Amino acid sequence: MKQLLKYIVVICTLMLLCYAAYMKYEKQKEIENNKLVITEISKQYGIPDWIPLAIADHETKFNRKAVGDKGTSFGLFQLHRGGLAPAQLSEENLKDAKTNAIIAISHMVSSYKRGVNKGLTELALLKYVANTSGWPGNLGEDWTNNNTKYNVGLEKSYKLYKKD
Repeated sequence: MKQLLKYIVVICTLMLLCYAAYMKYEKQKEIENNKLVITEISKQYGIPDWIPLAIADHETKFNRKAVGDKGTSFGLFQLHRGGLAPAQLSEENLKDAKTNAIIAISHMVSSYKRGVNKGLTELALLKYVANTSGWPGNLGEDWTNNNTKYNVGLEKSYKLYKKD
């Protein structure tokens, strides 16, 4: 009986480990898919993919199901009710990777062009786009630097996605 109990514990442990490995694999597969979606949509809108990739990494680590700001921001780019999240779209619609990325990236284009026209490049361009294309009121980089740690985290994501 003791031997049987040991076998049951070992089998349960192995099953649990297999399940954990499978879940990790599934999560990584979804992250890679979300990155591909962002890259494809970036190309469609003519914006370098490292900009939205860095922003989505910083915002949610590519978790399309993320909900933030006390339940008012949704999806990969944390589209905010009262901001870029269209009122007619449900929370589930906003958590769709493609829908979320199209809305966010389409709003990044004008900020990206303005930043380029100002001569901004690299991290300065990323901060400009991130701070002027999606927040309600578009408060800008100076406000963000003085009131949040957003740009500190954005810089970490920038280092992961900006390739020369």
